[in-house]
Amino acid sequence: MIYSLGVLEEQDIVKKSLRHPPLTVTFNLQLGPITIQANTGLAVDNSGNIAVINAAGGGGGVGLHSSANLVLQGSNAQTVDDLRGPFLNTSAGAGAVLDASVDSFYGKSDHGPVVGLGLGVGFGAGAGAGVTVTTTSVSPIAGPIAGRNSPLTGTSVSPMAGRNCSVN
Repeated sequence: MIYSLGVLEEQDIVKKSLRHPPLTVTFNLQLGPITIQANTGLAVDNSGNIAVINAAGGGGGVGLHSSANLVLQGSNAQTVDDLRGPFLNTSAGAGAVLDASVDSFYGKSDHGPVVGLGLGVGFGAGAGAGVTVTTTSVSPIAGPIAGRNSPLTGTSVSPMAGRNCSVN
């Protein structure tokens, strides 16, 4: 997964983001001109944030294809929060029991445009390609972003501070 964005700084961001790409399970149903897509998975960024991501949406396409794939994705998102919101997706896949897919996505974030690419393998039947718009929710479960949403943000609880303790 190599992106050529034309600016060295942006290429460095992409390289850093690809160290910990999201891993999702994607469900795709292509019925002629109608495409339905949903996915769920985990995203990890270089700041130590871990989030559950869920996306669903629909659009148009060609073919007859149904699949459930494990997809490894990479993007230039700076944090897991950048994966929140609407995304334009393109996808193509084919299979007869074993299935393979290639996906791309584009959206906007507080840090600028987010572009990504995914490769998937799994189970499916048929062949199809589609363009969808999905809405992605991001639920941080660990890291600085998750702490921002905690009622204890900014406080430190250390009941044994200043005491010497030993465990025998």
